[in-house]
Amino acid sequence: MLAKIMNDTNYIKFTTALEKKTYTELVLKRNDDDCYLLIEIDGELHVNVDKNGNQKKYKKIKQIKDWLLNTYKITDSEYTVQITKNPK
Repeated sequence: MLAKIMNDTNYIKFTTALEKKTYTELVLKRNDDDCYLLIEIDGELHVNVDKNGNQKKYKKIKQIKDWLLNTYKITDSEYTVQITKNPK
């Protein structure tokens, strides 16, 4: 039950920060084949989560950009993009 409450709390916290633009920083990060939205709130960097508390994972940075623009009217001037490739 506590895990469910924490998942709900984090989801609401991140969603509210995006809606009200109260985050400190947004980073769209591509790490090899997976992409994530990182949200900095109160000095802590978090991976955005879905309603179940699972990290939201994307295949392309463009998916995150489109989602931010269409859902929250957040434009590319409001986030940074980081691309990292792990050595094989």
